[in-house]
Amino acid sequence: MMNLVFSLGEDKMKKKIILFLVVMSFLFVFLITVIAISLGMFLSTKDKANTNDDNNEVIFFDIEGVVSGNNVVYTFKYDGITVENIKGKIRGNSLNGSLKKGGRQKMEIPDPPASRDVQSFMAYTSVTSTSSAQYKVLNAKGVKDVGIYRKKGDGYFVALGTYYGIEKGTKYEIHFIQEDGSKKVITAYLGDTKADGETDAKHQYHLHDKSIVEFITAKGTNGVNVNRTQSQINKDFGTLDSIYLADKVTIDFSGKITGTSFSVKGNFNGKPLVASGEIIDGKLKGTGTIGNFNSKHNNGKFGFPLAGNNWALTSPFGPRNFKLAPFHTGIDYGAPRGTPILASQDGVVVEARANEYGLGVKIDHGNGYYTVYGHMSKITTREGKKVKKGEKIGEVGMTGLATGNHLHFEIRKGKNDMGHVIDPAPLLEGQR
Repeated sequence: MMNLVFSLGEDKMKKKIILFLVVMSFLFVFLITVIAISLGMFLSTKDKANTNDDNNEVIFFDIEGVVSGNNVVYTFKYDGITVENIKGKIRGNSLNGSLKKGGRQKMEIPDPPASRDVQSFMAYTSVTSTSSAQYKVLNAKGVKDVGIYRKKGDGYFVALGTYYGIEKGTKYEIHFIQEDGSKKVITAYLGDTKADGETDAKHQYHLHDKSIVEFITAKGTNGVNVNRTQSQINKDFGTLDSIYLADKVTIDFSGKITGTSFSVKGNFNGKPLVASGEIIDGKLKGTGTIGNFNSKHNNGKFGFPLAGNNWALTSPFGPRNFKLAPFHTGIDYGAPRGTPILASQDGVVVEARANEYGLGVKIDHGNGYYTVYGHMSKITTREGKKVKKGEKIGEVGMTGLATGNHLHFEIRKGKNDMGHVIDPAPLLEGQR
């Protein structure tokens, strides 16, 4: 009887243990599922934010123009790309410019040691990873071998250095000069990219044979006589003359002239455009930005770098009649000695010492943006310190090459603090 009681008790205990383990297993699976979903939502949000950051990335360009009477012909240059024949007019103290649908973007071609005579080749079957973007674009519907070439309609597939783009399928217009002096223009698509480790510092041409354009050829060319294939390519195309992005450009802007200075606003392929500079002796020169400045901290605006209202703009950004420094890389604000200088945005101080502007500070704001503050009488921050927008970092002075108390203020964009200088005025709060 006693044994029976113990047996029944053991059975109940086992059932309780099994039930406990089942419940704990369910809770564990549920917890893991919740964590996975939450992590997925976080990463998705992060990716979306990063995508938005990329879409809002600013392009910095130089603007040049030739003035003839009331007519102006502009040229934009950015990232090795040139957009020409932008036409505009000057009417009194206003000016404008436009390039309606049809404009082309000419890409930089390297000078020697790159060779424009060597058009190398690779068989499309050398791309074997079926999940790669290269494989998908080279084996898409409608793509086929035509003679020794891999083609999409009338367009050839080519491999280029990453300088010319990385998105597979990007469309180009490539110009060649043939042996008889005639021009040959082809449509081409990016089928593959040349490895950065095998190209020059700018990633425009291959270090081995100096080729800029590499044709992607048909399956039958894999392992064939190299010299014969190369000879056929050279015969078909000749010498490389120029490369254009085939995507058409739309530009429209207008603005005003004050003395010899100008400023304009408009759009570039639907993105906001701002620029400023000078018009001197029939030549227009300046700099500008395309796109929305993306900031986590202040909706696309830098804070004004001086405390109070006791200041005056003494020298704008851009060309100026000063032999020692004919182009002004920032904005100068005259202010009494000791006026507090403020961090224009959240960031990390990367320099707080004597530099090219006397006593100065440089701040890294992330996303490739830097601000520079010069000619200080006193630095009140230190290198490596995290600073907030509006935090005091120094005081106005006239150290370095200066003729009076003022702040020299710059905004730079690049991979380091020596990046491309841009006009702070359109991005600056409190500018008057």
